[in-house]
Amino acid sequence: MSTKIKHFEDETIIRDKTEASYRLFDEMSSKRNRNELAGAKRDLIPVLRAISGPYIGEHFLLNREVNEIGRDSLCQITLKDPNISRRHCRITICYRSALRGEFKITIEDLQSRNGIRVNGNKIDETPTLLQNGDHIRIGPNVFGLYLKFPEEIELETFLYKLAKKDATTGLLGKSFFMGHLDFEFKRAQRYKRPLSFILLDIDFFKKVNDTFGHVIGDEVLRKVGEIILEALRVEDTAVRYGGEEMALILPETNEKDAYLLAERLRCKLEKLTFKMNDKTFKVTASFGVSEYNASMAVGQTLVEKADRALYKAKEQGRNNTYLASKLAS
Repeated sequence: MSTKIKHFEDETIIRDKTEASYRLFDEMSSKRNRNELAGAKRDLIPVLRAISGPYIGEHFLLNREVNEIGRDSLCQITLKDPNISRRHCRITICYRSALRGEFKITIEDLQSRNGIRVNGNKIDETPTLLQNGDHIRIGPNVFGLYLKFPEEIELETFLYKLAKKDATTGLLGKSFFMGHLDFEFKRAQRYKRPLSFILLDIDFFKKVNDTFGHVIGDEVLRKVGEIILEALRVEDTAVRYGGEEMALILPETNEKDAYLLAERLRCKLEKLTFKMNDKTFKVTASFGVSEYNASMAVGQTLVEKADRALYKAKEQGRNNTYLASKLAS
């Protein structure tokens, strides 16, 4: 199983954690300025931080002498991606001096299909020496290798989550969206792989807010976000695109499978019942689905086509799913 630094999941403690994180950052900076961390090198941890790709922002600890990376659940770091081989590569750590925080770190290719690249250079089965700060491309992911203190990892993970995650729905924020869509679009374009996009909108959500208030409206958004996250794979990405609009980026997914996912979500949503005092109400959602094809030049085209399909779904009575491929040219 892969080892990850724990994320803070309880949104009610975000403010306290933020203040504590910034205090920690100030303390660490102050110590560095006084050169008081020189003797603490033994606390450094080799870590891979995903800087692009499906796992962006996550930290993976290299906490063994031998760390195999691959799709196999027996690997020390498991990456659930069809472009990752079962045993993709191996990172070996030799502790020259654990007390002084000195490491010799190497990487070697095992069974990758597209190869491993370190700082843009392809490597083979021969162990290649890694340095602090090197960039490693593994499948669709780019990782940075860093030596970090545990407090740094915890702080960075938390601040990344705070910046990227929408507190109401639990989905990623829109600031994350275009960069990640562009990444997945270019990957589909380069490797000729399927990629689909879903845009969904909660029907008559303004009426919910006007009738029951924004507190209940937020509860609806939270529940919709929860249902979406439960239905997604590790490699999928869900974003709060607008007020009551959510967007799903689905790599390695064709239009048919994206449609089936949209329908599963739609059916789950229409079965929900919300209660306010002695009144109950239900919500539904409309879905637009688009799929990448070779004629598309940019990822924004996927969004535009899904948006047009969503409009068509609403035009046909809402609470349904419409495919962009059925739209007139």
